[in-house]
Amino acid sequence: MLRALEEYAPETMAVFDVDLGHTDPQVIMPYGGRVRVDGVARRIVVTY
Repeated sequence: MLRALEEYAPETMAVFDVDLGHTDPQVIMPYGGRVRVDGVARRIVVTY
């Protein structure tokens, strides 16, 4: 994954090991929310 991003979309941020969706534990994100990923601060902020 990281090699493909580096080659085809080097400006794209990749996020790993987040308990969203089909995982256990599971955090549910309803449709219609906004997600802000701050890679430098290592934070994900979700607002609805």
